[in-house]
Amino acid sequence: MIRIVLFGDSITAGYTDGYPSSKFSDMLKEKIGREDVYCFNRGVPNSTITSALERLQADVLAIEPNYVVPFFGLADARQKQPLSATTYTAALTQLVRQITPEKCLLITPGVVADDSTVNAHLQEYVQAAQQVATTTHCDLIPWHAHMATTPEKMLQPDGVHYSALAYDELTTMLAARFKQRLASFNMISSARQFMGSRQSQDNN
Repeated sequence: MIRIVLFGDSITAGYTDGYPSSKFSDMLKEKIGREDVYCFNRGVPNSTITSALERLQADVLAIEPNYVVPFFGLADARQKQPLSATTYTAALTQLVRQITPEKCLLITPGVVADDSTVNAHLQEYVQAAQQVATTTHCDLIPWHAHMATTPEKMLQPDGVHYSALAYDELTTMLAARFKQRLASFNMISSARQFMGSRQSQDNN
């Protein structure tokens, strides 16, 4: 089984009409289209990048995932005292290094409606995520740039949480990246099996 953990806040939790749902993880699994892939949803409403570090071991590392999708920023930007870009960068770097960069697929934070202050902080976190991806050599989905082109279609009436269209487009982007990764994963696994078989034959 290939284990993918979606790790984030209310967006990861599939928050719809005031309640969490499994739509994010369900849609991603369906689009990857493999029976041996299981998507664990570890989205917690109002979870910040700093609180994520506190639950990383229990919610993510204990699962022994093959891949992890950290997706934070919304709760950090909407706090009474929003997290600074410097603190966000340090916490995200720590998170990626604890998971290990080769397992991570970062997503840049999206946008909200009619709140320039929150969007300004989200833009800072986008730059932070790009910096972390560069310095740690982990993969990155440029979701912010995609979402910002048509934000009115991507948000529910609350102006914060994602519409069905947003989840559809985000999971399409993620699934495409995971299909590339899983193709490489299969090639490596096949090569190891071949070498193991050859070694066994040589020993006999």
